[in-house]
Amino acid sequence: MIQFNDENIIKQLLNKRVIDMTGQELVDLIGSAVQQATMRSDMSEHKEKKHLHGKKEIADALTVSISTISRWLDNGTIHAPAVIRADRVLLFDYDLVLKQIQASEGLRWKARHDN
Repeated sequence: MIQFNDENIIKQLLNKRVIDMTGQELVDLIGSAVQQATMRSDMSEHKEKKHLHGKKEIADALTVSISTISRWLDNGTIHAPAVIRADRVLLFDYDLVLKQIQASEGLRWKARHDN
């Protein structure tokens, strides 16, 4: 069995016709593809998320007022899964909140808040 990180062997197998491969070469090539896909998936899942606690923190991060955050929560501009309510505590996923605001408010909001 080949080491999946040996790029030269993988390149050779990719240039080889499937009908000319041995069973082991085909298994190795598929294993390499699965390993690469798993690594990409793991990297995207472990991307560090920025979570903010409370309306003040998200308002400060977005450079808007707390009343604007309240209005967006009330009218549904910001909604689950970007915000989680646990008892009286609000937890905001900054990236999801940003996407929801941009989808709702469009270029008007983006132009005012891009640096």
